[in-house]
Amino acid sequence: MLVCKPAQHSRYRPKDESGTGNCSLAQEKRLAENPQGNGGKYLMGAYIDLLKAAQSGDTAAATVLYEQYQPLIKKLSWHDGIFDMDLYQTLSVAFLVALSKFEIR
Repeated sequence: MLVCKPAQHSRYRPKDESGTGNCSLAQEKRLAENPQGNGGKYLMGAYIDLLKAAQSGDTAAATVLYEQYQPLIKKLSWHDGIFDMDLYQTLSVAFLVALSKFEIR
């Protein structure tokens, strides 16, 4: 089975398992669109199930989602080179409110 590894820099071609760089452009595109290689079906389904569980009051599911977004929340909490704890708390509350209001289609 050919498994392309994503290129670290645009001038390097992705490599297959043997390291020869034989990935086709179509394989590279599929890899860029879905790095898990599973068609996005199972991963997205599990995410939707987790989101629905969190919206129905499952605190463990909400905690999992909150922890997944912690790096982004922390990144956005910096202002003028200083970590702003008030901004962090505001973003955390905003995330939890948005989680409850998010509409799944």
